[in-house]
Amino acid sequence: NYPGQRVRKDAKGEHDEGVAGTIERLNHAAVAEQPVSGFDWSPDKTGLCAFSAFDQHVRVGIVTKLDTL
Repeated sequence: NYPGQRVRKDAKGEHDEGVAGTIERLNHAAVAEQPVSGFDWSPDKTGLCAFSAFDQHVRVGIVTKLDTL
């Protein structure tokens, strides 16, 4: 979620600093037995992604309901 203010002054009031938002876990899925080493979203298809893991497999994933977030 985006914070109310994206920028605030530092403790001395001299410089702008970014304000981090918050995160919320929406889902959890085990996609590989080994750690995932690479992930990328498709630039053409919303919700389509590809990822690789240390088990030497490339997987394709589909994420739905992205427009409801």
